[in-house]
Amino acid sequence: MGRFYVCPIIGTGVEGDPYRPAIADKVQGKWTACIDNVPRGQVNEGRPRHNWTVLWAEAVDWSLADADSNILKLGDRTADPAILSRNVPNSIKTKLVQRGVLTLAEAALVTTVRSLLRLLIKKHYSYADETRLPEGA
Repeated sequence: MGRFYVCPIIGTGVEGDPYRPAIADKVQGKWTACIDNVPRGQVNEGRPRHNWTVLWAEAVDWSLADADSNILKLGDRTADPAILSRNVPNSIKTKLVQRGVLTLAEAALVTTVRSLLRLLIKKHYSYADETRLPEGA
């Protein structure tokens, strides 16, 4: 089990400093992120389309991630296996709106963590495919 996050994308995209979620430098473990790139032929091609990503991570020590205010935990499946069916707290919705991840109208429509994850993936990733959601999402 692991956690769902929204966090900034860091890195310059050059060898030795690839684009990656900020959590990659905070935890020792596995992570899977959705980083959609600008297509070929467009301004900024190859760079991340957004300055943030939604991701799934598994780790033993979360202390550095928990201490970083730019890394927003959406839910913890280890502590709460039913997290996907839980309601999204208004505090998380507010932070996502403040960061430009969601609009106010979208935040009003989102109810569960599952619906939030699906919206984020469909809205912001050109290859959005629900079969790519983590197991059980």
